[in-house]
Amino acid sequence: MDEASEQISFPMTRHSEGFRECSECFCSPCITDETNKQLWWPSRNIDPHPGNAPQRKHLYQRFWAMMASCGAWCDDRYVAKKNIARKSKTTWHKRELMPDCVLKVCRVFPNPVKQPYMGHKWKQKCTSDNQIYVNQ
Repeated sequence: MDEASEQISFPMTRHSEGFRECSECFCSPCITDETNKQLWWPSRNIDPHPGNAPQRKHLYQRFWAMMASCGAWCDDRYVAKKNIARKSKTTWHKRELMPDCVLKVCRVFPNPVKQPYMGHKWKQKCTSDNQIYVNQ
């Protein structure tokens, strides 16, 4: 972490002794580990349905807040990962990149088989004058 983020105190602990660090969220234990479980976490898988997207969005928001509360978004490795994603020619990430461990938990509210997940990406279109227009 840089000097400015070292001075910030976070309400949650990101690293606890005796736990292996997750390679996706850089927390130990993983942000989705049973030791971090919250009352709002889904307890069972839900049937695929087109209306599950708002349920997932709510979970993404809650996990975003958990990761912000422990300082995970400030981790140098995460910042580097996001910078690499931003330099990609095909995808630009506007928001924080949700780690795969969080996506697995949130996708207990699955889409129907033929409905793809949108992800956390914006597709770029380059025009002939090399201007980039971003679609939401």
